[in-house]
Amino acid sequence: MAVAGTNPSQRFGLHEDGRVLPLLIRVNDLRTGVVAESAFLKSPVRIGRSDANELRLEQAFVSQWHAIVYFDEHEIRYVDLGSTNGSLVDGVPAERNVPVVIGPSTRVRIGALELTFARLARSLS
Repeated sequence: MAVAGTNPSQRFGLHEDGRVLPLLIRVNDLRTGVVAESAFLKSPVRIGRSDANELRLEQAFVSQWHAIVYFDEHEIRYVDLGSTNGSLVDGVPAERNVPVVIGPSTRVRIGALELTFARLARSLS
């Protein structure tokens, strides 16, 4: 998958035709080394153990409704929903229900899972 970054409009999450670029979330299980990638066309993306989440993480340390990610053409924001075990954003505990802007090098930890975020350089359609 090509990741946005060189075209100025793509850095802000816009395709050259004006459509919002898909969000890529990469989940790295630091215990097993398994990496999974998921791409999303619509915001928000709910994260947690519940089947109703767009990004389902099955590990016991993940809350049913752990976090939510909002994205648009300007930025990506991560919000911990008051999860039991919390989230670390670049090593700092995320405050409950307080949006944190996510940059290209930001790393979010949920237990042994490390999440990174990027915009795809092309549309999925």
